[in-house]
Amino acid sequence: MSVSIYQSHLEAAPKQYTLLKMLRPPVYEIELSNNQLIGVCYYKDGSSKRYQVNATFSNRRMVIADFLSAAEALAAALLLKFPKYPFGTNGFAVANVTQELADGLTAI
Repeated sequence: MSVSIYQSHLEAAPKQYTLLKMLRPPVYEIELSNNQLIGVCYYKDGSSKRYQVNATFSNRRMVIADFLSAAEALAAALLLKFPKYPFGTNGFAVANVTQELADGLTAI
């Protein structure tokens, strides 16, 4: 199943990344919800790794109310847990807001 998820995310990447798509880098899916980041890394062989980070960056009306806390949680606590890709090639990241807040979702 992870191979099909990987392929669908890779095909959804913008056309300007054709060369990067040919290298078949990992695809990171980042799910945002109330004070929680879940990162799933899909690899071309069908394997995947999943990590979860809890941090205080949301409030009642906004998924990301404190941008600096969210960025710190994303970079320091989540993405550093995934292994580095060889040759310094970047991967693709797909953001997914998974929780609608009680008072409605404010655009990010």
